[in-house]
Order: sequence, then C-alpha cells, then structure tokens
Amino acid sequence: MSFIPEDIAKQILEQADLLDIAKQLIPALKKKGASQIGVCPFCNGEKFTVTPSKSIWKCFSCNEGGKDVVSLVMAIGKRSYPDALRFIAGLLKI
Repeated sequence: MSFIPEDIAKQILEQADLLDIAKQLIPALKKKGASQIGVCPFCNGEKFTVTPSKSIWKCFSCNEGGKDVVSLVMAIGKRSYPDALRFIAGLLKI
C-alpha cells in the first residue's frame, strides 16, 4: 500500500523535526554554530551539515542535500515518499 491520507501526512510532517530525525539516522552529529555537522552517510566525508533553522541538510563533500526531513529519510534509506513518511511516523510513534 503506497497511499497515505493527506491528513495523516500533514500530521506526520507537522510533528517531524529535521534535527531530531537526523540525529537518529546520523548519531554522531555535533553542534557547530547554528548547524550540526558530522560524517556523511553517503560518502563518509566529514562535511555533512544539518541546519534546522533553514530546514536543510547538505554534504559539502559529495553535494548530496535536501530541503526537509522527508528528503533526508528518502535519500538515506533509498525510500519512496510514502515509505519515508511511514518510517518517520514509526520513529514518532504516530
């Protein structure tokens, strides 16, 4: 089943925090200014950055990046959008 009702998707997105989810997927993130930095899950470079105030994430070594928590979960887990929402819902226990 790939369909997720719009109201459920909205609830997931409202509750999902980019930094909280990123820390669960990339546990070694460390605060640096307004961002968190760590080892990139894609290239193992040390320039992976999560900037919660802008809701963006990017590796400055391999240029992988995105604009929200769903794109991060999709990229790391090679998941579709509905599967990423389900994964996030599971982490949030929704």
